Amino acid sequence: RCFSDVETNSVWCDPTAATQELIDFLVGQGHARFAMLEGPADSQVNMIRKSALKAALANHGLSFQCTAQGTYHYNSAAAATDSLLASSPSFTALICCNDMMAMGAIDRLRGQHSVDVPHDISVAGFDGVGAGQFSSYQLTTIRQPIARMAARAVDVLMEDVQGDAAIVQRLSLPGHLIVGASTDSTPS
Repeated sequence: RCFSDVETNSVWCDPTAATQELIDFLVGQGHARFAMLEGPADSQVNMIRKSALKAALANHGLSFQCTAQGTYHYNSAAAATDSLLASSPSFTALICCNDMMAMGAIDRLRGQHSVDVPHDISVAGFDGVGAGQFSSYQLTTIRQPIARMAARAVDVLMEDVQGDAAIVQRLSLPGHLIVGASTDSTPS
């Protein structure tokens, strides 16, 4: 994580470019009605991802029709998904602030609401967790470069320990869009 109010080394994933790529892809598939399943309001990750999503949508003259709060846990997606459907049932694309909530939302949409994901509603997440690629999800997601981030974090730590680090380093690596089977063109 990168904290603006704390002077410390950090290595983090900047989702900005991949988020724009995700929204460009979904808009190209005909989506214009978006919903968002957020993480906790005070989460820096949530704030960064939400800001990137809003900016990417604004580049297409769009905004979220509705949002709901989750906790980044699979189980939190059920009530949040119900809330989204109750407040704005016409959205065609649901962006979740992490893959666990995206998987929970898919299961809730399919199981409780008989929604065909991705043909009725496309679902995408963030992080690129392995379970998101299970055949029941094949999640479209923005994958964090975890191995590269860990390697850079070790490098920064070693420089600091050895006294070679002259300044605080705040390094960001870009996320990467993975298009899976959880997204499709809008229903006709």
